[in-house]
Amino acid sequence: MVSEVDGLRKRVEKVERENRRMKLLGLVLLAALGVVLVTGLTVEQPVIGAEAFTLVDKNGGLRAVFATVNSEPTLALFDSTGKVRAGLSVVDNAPRLILYGEDGTPIWAAP
Repeated sequence: MVSEVDGLRKRVEKVERENRRMKLLGLVLLAALGVVLVTGLTVEQPVIGAEAFTLVDKNGGLRAVFATVNSEPTLALFDSTGKVRAGLSVVDNAPRLILYGEDGTPIWAAP
C-alpha cells in the first residue's frame, strides 16, 4: 500500500512539474506574441529627410552634396581641393551629367 501511495505521489509531482512548465511556456509565448503585435503595429519604416546631404572626408573637406537646385535633384562631386568636378541632375525631367575641368569650366556634358 505504501508503494502505491508513493508511486501516485511521484506521478502527481511529475504532472504538477509538467503543468508548471506548460503554464510558463504559455506565458512566454503569450508575451512574445504581445511584443510582436505591439511592435508590429507601431514600427514604421525609417525615413530620413533633409533639404541637403553633404559628404565630407576625414579632414572635414567637402566631397559631395546631394540637394535640390531649382526644385530638381542634384548631386555634385568635389575633388580633394574642394572644386566641383562632376554633377548629375535632372533638368526638365531629363537626366543631365556634367564633368568639370580643373578651372571649373564644363569639359563634357550629356545631353
